[in-house]
Amino acid sequence: MNKIGFKNFRRFKELKDLEYKGITFLVGRNNSGKSTLVKALILISNYFKSDNIFQFPFGNSVLEDANIVTFGRALCRNAKEREIEFSQSIENYSIVITIGGEPEMTYGFVRTLKITETTGMIEYSFDLLSKTLRIAKLNGIQINLSTTGKPIMELMDRIEEIKNYLATTILKKTSREFIELNSELSDLEEKIELLHEIQDASAPEIHFTVEGEFDLGMSLVDIVRTVISNTKSSHDIEFKKSQEGTEVSEIFDKLRGFKEYNPDRFETTFEHFFNMIRNFSIEYLPASTAKQSALFAIRDKNNALAQAIHETYQLKLTKGEKELLFIEKWMKKFEIGDVFEINMFAGEAYEFKVKSHEVEIHLADKGMGSVQAMLIILRIACIIRGVRNQIYESGNIGSHLIVIEEPELNLHPALQSILAELFLEANQHYGLNFIVETHSEYILRRTQVLVANNEFAKAPNDNPFTVCYFVKEIDQQPYAMTYLEDGTFNRNFGDGFFDEASASTLELIKLRRTNKN
Repeated sequence: MNKIGFKNFRRFKELKDLEYKGITFLVGRNNSGKSTLVKALILISNYFKSDNIFQFPFGNSVLEDANIVTFGRALCRNAKEREIEFSQSIENYSIVITIGGEPEMTYGFVRTLKITETTGMIEYSFDLLSKTLRIAKLNGIQINLSTTGKPIMELMDRIEEIKNYLATTILKKTSREFIELNSELSDLEEKIELLHEIQDASAPEIHFTVEGEFDLGMSLVDIVRTVISNTKSSHDIEFKKSQEGTEVSEIFDKLRGFKEYNPDRFETTFEHFFNMIRNFSIEYLPASTAKQSALFAIRDKNNALAQAIHETYQLKLTKGEKELLFIEKWMKKFEIGDVFEINMFAGEAYEFKVKSHEVEIHLADKGMGSVQAMLIILRIACIIRGVRNQIYESGNIGSHLIVIEEPELNLHPALQSILAELFLEANQHYGLNFIVETHSEYILRRTQVLVANNEFAKAPNDNPFTVCYFVKEIDQQPYAMTYLEDGTFNRNFGDGFFDEASASTLELIKLRRTNKN
């Protein structure tokens, strides 16, 4: 389960943890905070990919799309304290980062970083001010679920086993085995979630803690390894004293608990987290203002379509490859053309042509709607190739999140609705996740049809769609719109969204009646 939350960031004094999953749509009025959530995800991801754990960047070149620049612009104007807190949950890890800073600085100073592995209940607390790391084993792993009597770890292992099997099986979704496994998976996940809620309700007791100091220039993994290595040495020294009858130090009980639990697990657990967070990729597609041009310069870094064409050209796609079939399929669906051709000129620019019914024309001559749709299709295809390469090279699919801002720009309503089908295929067939900022009623209406037709809201299927509605009022929290089995939502959107067209129609009817009188 993935969640994001923060305090004192941008317009929010507090955004309580909001869940995002396969395909999440962020909807609501302008300036309601949708982009703020996206910015938080980008900032956290880039912090962990940076080489400086002490600084939280707001203005480097990688984050130009976040458009924050300084700590002062990131800090909520209504904040009582000059501190920003980000919290994120990814898989079975939770992250909390607190940041201070000066208004004009393009980075903040990380004060504390806390990472908790919620299955084994291991907590890594980095104090960046005092340069100390505390590793705590929290009580909680010993709790059993009364319905099964199995420890949490065994349940998590079984969940992972089922997920891996269902992801690779050729079983039909309607087969008895598939349905039974999905049902078991749902039951286990509900029980795990319930247990975590119980644990979150009250702070878990600390079973034992160890801590140590670290130096500047060390990576997070190196810090953990160093503290664990030093703790092992301290234990061996104290254990030898106890065997010789010499008085041991006050921390010997903690050291003994650390040794008995298996120190290597602290290290491997954190390495797993670090690899996961480093492999977590975010691709950001801002609202495109691409020009209708016959030539796309390779060096034009401000033209998203030019860069997408360049990346696609570098793939050297050949007939029958998945990415090429993907592009051509969706070109047809978006009424762009049947096939495409990219030609390079003097190593400086590309010409992009599409062919439909044996007629070949420049993409620019197809109109801005085709330009917008082609940009999205090419970017997704390139990401699909990147995922395939990653699996081939390391066997690790990683986690890939594509953030798209207003993908419906310049698209006819009928084509806007097809975007929902495009995102669904990329998610279901290639494992890509999406967060989509949109004002399009047509996209969301299509998701309702897809949910109803595919029975996504009915067990054992897992609905890939999530809709989060951001209200205009600054003191109110965004809320999730839950799909019901018939595709309808469990609650209404705020004023001015789904009801706008019907409100205008009603107003016309009233005016017509008035004029008749």
